[in-house]
Order: sequence, then C-alpha cells, then structure tokens
Amino acid sequence: MQIKRINTLSAGILLLLTTLCSSPAVIAAEQVVTLDITGVRSVANCATQAVTQLQQSYILIDAPNPAEARGVLLLFVGGGGKLAVADAQLSITANNFLLRSRHMFAAQGYHVAVMDAANDFLSCNGGLRNRRTSGKFTTDMHVVVNDLRSRYPGLPVWLIGTSRGSTAAAQGAAFISPQVDGLVLTSSVTNPITSTVFDAPLANITMPTLIAYHENDTCFVSPPAGAEAIKLALTSASQVKVYDFDDGFPALSDNGCDATTPHGFLGNEAKVVKKITKWISKSISQ
Repeated sequence: MQIKRINTLSAGILLLLTTLCSSPAVIAAEQVVTLDITGVRSVANCATQAVTQLQQSYILIDAPNPAEARGVLLLFVGGGGKLAVADAQLSITANNFLLRSRHMFAAQGYHVAVMDAANDFLSCNGGLRNRRTSGKFTTDMHVVVNDLRSRYPGLPVWLIGTSRGSTAAAQGAAFISPQVDGLVLTSSVTNPITSTVFDAPLANITMPTLIAYHENDTCFVSPPAGAEAIKLALTSASQVKVYDFDDGFPALSDNGCDATTPHGFLGNEAKVVKKITKWISKSISQ
C-alpha cells in the first residue's frame, strides 16, 4: 500500500523500524522456493493467457539452529497477497507486518515461510483480494504446506495471517489435510462489507488458535471488537487465546488500514512476535 503522509519524524521512525527488523542479530539467509502446480485453471478477471506454467512461490527462512527448530510458521500477508518474488529478487520492500517481521519470527527458533500468490493470481486485478476462500487458493496452500512438511518432517506447522491474510490462514486451518497444528489470526478483517475471516468455516477449526489485535486499530474492516466475535465463532478449537496490544509508534499513514499504523502493529513488532511465538511454543509442548 502507498503511504499517504510522510514527514521528517515519520521518515525517521520508518528508518528505525527498518533497521530494527533488519538487524544482523535477527537476519538469517532466505531463499525463494518455486513449485509447479499441475493442471490448467482459469480465474475471473485475470490475464491467464500470459501464464504458460502454473507456479507457486514462497520465501523461506531457516531457523538459526535448524537442529533445534521448534516448528514451521507459514505467513500470509494482507492486501492482494502479491509479493511477486523471483529467484533473483529477495529485496522485498512491502510494509506488511508479517513480511517485515519474518526474520524476527525465525529468530525465535522457527522455520518461516511467507506465501506469495500463485502466478495466475498475480495476473489478477486485486490479486488474492476476495479470493482466499476459493478452491484454487486452497489447493495452492496445500502445495506449499506439503512442500514444507517434506522439508521438515515431524515438525508442527502453524499458519499465521494478518488483515486479509487472516482469511487465508483460517481457510487453510479448516481445509488443509492432514490438518495443520495451529492458527494465529492478527488484525483480522471482520467487517462484512468485504470478504472476511468469517467466510472460512471457523466452526470446523479444531487446533489451538491465537487472536491478536491492536486496541488503536482504526481500519474500518478490522475493528478491535471483531476479535471477540472470532473467538465466539471458534466453537471447536481445542483452545483459543486473545491478545490485545496498545503501544507502538505513531501511525505513518492517514489510512488506518495501512501496514504502517496500529493495524500493522507499527513499532510493536518485536513484542507481538515474542508473545505469539511464546504462546505457540507453549501450545506445542503441551
């Protein structure tokens, strides 16, 4: 998303944020994994004629000490879900909370993957927007999860989504088989004026689920009150925990849905990541 307003103070905060999220202490080597998807498919409003081979890519970061990795975290960004990564392009500049925090998650002892949209969805107007509960996207999630399971056999796989990406994570938790081990939903879209996390069958989700939100989130599609509604809808989850946050940096954008606002936990990334991973580790050990 475009930042609407940047002044000298905001630019300084953004520089500090970039430095913190890119600190050598939390940086690990990353790669882009590209997988072929079998079959031919068409998606409405997409330039599918330009896609000669269906492919699904994701960013992969190994835990600092792979032998002691606690699990695998598959992250789903918001917006249109389009990273447009390629083998020679690892300089990702998007501001999404999960994307800019991916090395922080890895530093907590996890293998981390960030899923891109498949190349046919990349050609769509809006990318994955309002398409995350489709059968085609669910197939793409299966492809990625199966690849991660083959790379890291025996390790638990957790799905983490933010904003519109929470809908993807919830869809995966409900339909991926064998089922994943846990789910984390952050700044989830719940206002029904658009596709929401409730479009996934939350009542079918049985694994431990964590819900996180910021009390000052002013995004019109992810009101803080939505967290309680999600909790009530998770009627089959083995356990449900809700975390709320209220600190961080001042918003860098006038758009409350921008990732550089409380909606994206701006300036609070380290605390949010540590609380999420601590809860996941506790759930895994139970």
